[in-house]
Amino acid sequence: MIFCMTTSLIRACSILALLLVLWSAAFARNGVWRDELGLWEDTVSKSPSNSRALGSLGRACASAGQIDRARALFNRAVEAGVQNPLAYNNRGNFLYNTGEPEQALDDYTRAIALDPLYAAAYYNRGIAHAALKRYNSAYEDYVTAVRLDPLNSRAFMNLANLFDETGQPDKALESYARAIELDPIAADIYYNRGLAYAKMGRSEQAVADLRKACDLGSMIACRSLSGGASPVK
Repeated sequence: MIFCMTTSLIRACSILALLLVLWSAAFARNGVWRDELGLWEDTVSKSPSNSRALGSLGRACASAGQIDRARALFNRAVEAGVQNPLAYNNRGNFLYNTGEPEQALDDYTRAIALDPLYAAAYYNRGIAHAALKRYNSAYEDYVTAVRLDPLNSRAFMNLANLFDETGQPDKALESYARAIELDPIAADIYYNRGLAYAKMGRSEQAVADLRKACDLGSMIACRSLSGGASPVK
């Protein structure tokens, strides 16, 4: 326990306490990474051909910043599970997140070929198509994703983002409303709808949505109340 008696000591103790909090948070994050890495490393060491375990270790490595190792593990997961749509979907996510949307599309398409009812793969492929500005293909994938999984608020939000991007504000607002209905505490949905309202010149609704997003913890929404920003997927 730290006792602070004078003003200078109180100031020093406050700084020390802040440093301890920051150090503890960093230690906790590193501990989570180490624990997850250790868990899946142990699993893979016992089952080196387990596609799911290889993919899980790949995700853990990616989260820990071990990108090259993660890439190798995702490749091994696909090799070990050539008929496993999850392996292709997971590698597709990795490729998309490392700035390789074209390659990600190939994996999502392979996942869908193996499982035509795989809603997450359609959703993820829609995001990749949208990133490449292939809006018609993105639309088709998002629509399929919400048909297969009508409770997926993220798919409705991204469909709304697509409508907003392609100049269909009424459809965008309809999809944002559905997304909020499904997930009323998702800050980024309010944030994106706020930006859409702003583009439409509906400043009162825009500010209300941005404030709601800010209240829900979105720092980018808080900042955008005094400046511009881009949609969040």
